[in-house]
Amino acid sequence: MIDPVARQAIEAHALRCFPQECCGLIVDRRFIACRNVAVNPLTDFVIAAADFAAAEELGTIEAVVHSHPERSALPTISDLVACEAFSVPQWFILSVGRRPDGACVDGWHRFGPPDDEVPLIGCKFVHGSTDCYGLVRRYYKAALQIDLPDFVRHEKWWEDGRSNLYVDHYGNAGFLDMGASAELRVGDVLLLRIASSVPNHAAVYIGGDEILHHLAGQLSRREPLPRYRAHVTHILRHRNLFDGAY
Repeated sequence: MIDPVARQAIEAHALRCFPQECCGLIVDRRFIACRNVAVNPLTDFVIAAADFAAAEELGTIEAVVHSHPERSALPTISDLVACEAFSVPQWFILSVGRRPDGACVDGWHRFGPPDDEVPLIGCKFVHGSTDCYGLVRRYYKAALQIDLPDFVRHEKWWEDGRSNLYVDHYGNAGFLDMGASAELRVGDVLLLRIASSVPNHAAVYIGGDEILHHLAGQLSRREPLPRYRAHVTHILRHRNLFDGAY
């Protein structure tokens, strides 16, 4: 957890920076505000190298902090990839919204580096482990700290004329079907039917009309959703995403 004094300093910094993303570091429980030198600070953040180096001189960097102005506090895929690349144990995002009387903090989210070394993007496809459902599980663990259950699945199970694994199991994994035309939120799981009579592919909606997914024989990647929209049969939302925190 964040020290209350540090949390207050972070929120004040985020409100000062709004509508741009703020950024900073927690060093020995104290918040160090940093300069955001991203090309587009409205939608991204890059901590100034000099500020990062100065923070390292003060002590142990315990967390990276940044804000999402007028967006969910859930990490973007860029946030997750950056987290994978660094050894900082905790990352915090706060969502800053716009109100008639000014900006305000809408929510917080904490995440950290993945437990394994399997990347979210650029991973080779292995059925039953690093496949489309494996990617969904890794995303949920990395972005949301939600452990989705695994299940045994034989190769090309959708061709046996009786298996419908995604539809049979999504309820037990904590998902609700929002309907194929629901308004998408970051973290929603899309089931798709690709050359099959049943849904046989899964993707995660990551915002910006993009999905994160893993097709057989290819590397895991992000792609524009419109390319696959006609194949979507279900939009699933995890029950933990209904509490308003995101």
